[in-house]
Amino acid sequence: MRARAEMPRYWAHVRRRWIHGTTIAAAVVALVAGAGTAAQAASPTSSTVFQTAGETWSTTRHPDTPQYHQGYLSATNSADKTYLKFPTASLKGKTVTSARLTLKVLSTMATAGGVEVFKTNSSWNPSTLTDHTRPSAAARADIAPVKAAAGKTISVPVSPSAIAAGGTTAFELRYSQAGVSVMYAHHPTLSVTTAAAPQASAAPAKPSPSPTKAAPSPAPTGAANPAPAPTTTSAPAPAAASSGSNSTAMPVAVKPNAAGATSKAVFAHYFPAYPISLDNKPAASDYYSTGYLNPSGEGGAHAAYGGLLRDRPLPQANVPGDWRLADAQTEVAQASSAGIDGFMLDVLSLAGQNWTYENDIMKAAAQTPSFRVAPELDMTTSVGSSSPSTVADSLHQLWSTGGGYRLSDGRYLLSGFEAEKRPVAWWQSLISTLGSKYGTKVAFVPTLLNPSDANMSAFAPISYGLGSWGVRTPSTIASAPNYAAKAHALGVKWMAPVAVQDVRPRSAVYAEADNTEALRDGWSRAISDGADMVQIPTWNDYSEGTSIAPSEAHGYSFLQLNAYYEAQFKSGSTPAIAKNLVVVTHRNEFHNAVPARQSKLMLPTLCGTSTPPRDDVEILTLLKTPGTVTAQVGGVTTNYTAPAGLYAKLIPLQYGSVSVRVAPSGSAALSVSSPEQVVKTPTVQDLQYYASSAIG
Repeated sequence: MRARAEMPRYWAHVRRRWIHGTTIAAAVVALVAGAGTAAQAASPTSSTVFQTAGETWSTTRHPDTPQYHQGYLSATNSADKTYLKFPTASLKGKTVTSARLTLKVLSTMATAGGVEVFKTNSSWNPSTLTDHTRPSAAARADIAPVKAAAGKTISVPVSPSAIAAGGTTAFELRYSQAGVSVMYAHHPTLSVTTAAAPQASAAPAKPSPSPTKAAPSPAPTGAANPAPAPTTTSAPAPAAASSGSNSTAMPVAVKPNAAGATSKAVFAHYFPAYPISLDNKPAASDYYSTGYLNPSGEGGAHAAYGGLLRDRPLPQANVPGDWRLADAQTEVAQASSAGIDGFMLDVLSLAGQNWTYENDIMKAAAQTPSFRVAPELDMTTSVGSSSPSTVADSLHQLWSTGGGYRLSDGRYLLSGFEAEKRPVAWWQSLISTLGSKYGTKVAFVPTLLNPSDANMSAFAPISYGLGSWGVRTPSTIASAPNYAAKAHALGVKWMAPVAVQDVRPRSAVYAEADNTEALRDGWSRAISDGADMVQIPTWNDYSEGTSIAPSEAHGYSFLQLNAYYEAQFKSGSTPAIAKNLVVVTHRNEFHNAVPARQSKLMLPTLCGTSTPPRDDVEILTLLKTPGTVTAQVGGVTTNYTAPAGLYAKLIPLQYGSVSVRVAPSGSAALSVSSPEQVVKTPTVQDLQYYASSAIG
């Protein structure tokens, strides 16, 4: 399903203002129209949980030795100090009302409260920080002393003034009780409660009838400007609830597999050409914005199809020092916190910038005990034309970082994208060379672009498992053979593909994913067919619109939904819902809209045409108890009751704004206002599904 040339240099992403220039003008018209009656809306509070962007500790016992690779974090009165930093850039413009550090204590002999938190600068790098290079501690940040207790998870209140809203928050931790050492588990979290700035609400729209069944969508007609957003009334969510597409909270408990276990392991395909940042510049002026997302970017090379990309990674604060490694650590933390066990690392090249990023991802994984990386050699690039000996040398270098995924018997997991482009003999030579030259044994799991009976039979004798790149539409997923059964009959494991969508402006094709149906159907097949592993293609290939990583277009929404199915896949049973979740998906144009500045248009021919395009808003709820749902799509109001558990409702797309309020019985209401306006004449064609979510 994927064909691409090697990318020797880096492209980048136009911000959404390029994609839908009419949206800004429409918003201005709507605001002016409602200015006379606008009222100040209440400022709801919300809580966001941040994973660490870096963590390590220092000790006077080994003042020149970094301690980041240890399996714990240590703090004492003076000798040992723990360092944490969190990516709090998304809080820009918000007022922090409270904050808490959550720490799991592995061991201690403490008998009195003594956790001390100090604010530091964020310029340090976990892999190089030592007692001699550690940052200076500034003001005390903790509010009250907290006692550490072995085996317990503790919560330490932190002063709101210590949170760098719009930047990176960094802390130094000590323990004040003399003669006491405290060991913490990796991956502490920072929970920050904020109050949004007051916003003006539009004048109330004339209420529409509330049908029991969604009203049919009219044919796309009318002015280019979208209708003003309707006013909805909802109670502010309590501080304990976390809402917004950029909330890192998950709706179910997620946990990684045991080390070395591939049974029911979940991997995400990592594409090194699109890391979080390409140049460490501010998002508004970085290469994603000026080169990739801009229809005129890269000298107009992508003008015919409206720019190379339609989405970009969720921007992070500019990082001092080794920012590439720090960004890699952030991505590993994002994936791990969402229940993903490791990356299948697309090895695009064996030198240059791609190679640098490939090594950084391996190094970042080495610092995360529950997360490892399996190289996936890309046979469509120069890697595929390299000799087995050359590739073996490069693999040895990658695995030397300590981040490689190893089975319990010591074998390294190895894959290859479109492995069938090279004969089985080439792979046999590579495997043999790794063994004879480096004493390295591998468990080979080729990813086949064409999982034909002939290809599966040819590769099975040299493989630990087999996988395929997969298909991307509900109809092709449903009609696919049971490849797991075929693999098992050949005596090997099966790695099933599960993808969100596939939209390729450059190739002028896309697959109709039907909102989140392709993702849900892919998981359903993996579970019902008895797949042993899953590969999500992809974590971050924005040129094919397949990404599930936190991004501008969907935040953490797809990861939150994905976590529910991951938990079911791993446990074999329906997981308990820990937090209510609503995910709203829709396009910001009708599928047949004619863009203002694009000549080469995408057609729904990827994976065939058996799934025709559709224009719907999907409201997916994952609720502990039934809840009432009020949806405003354009000027149409829809009310219904969503049952407990997983439920998806389709509402015809309309021009204008999309907002949803869900009120589960006995729980705080969740509200989602999609940032995407549906327009008649987009600047460029953009057929990806955008997603917004609320969780609490």
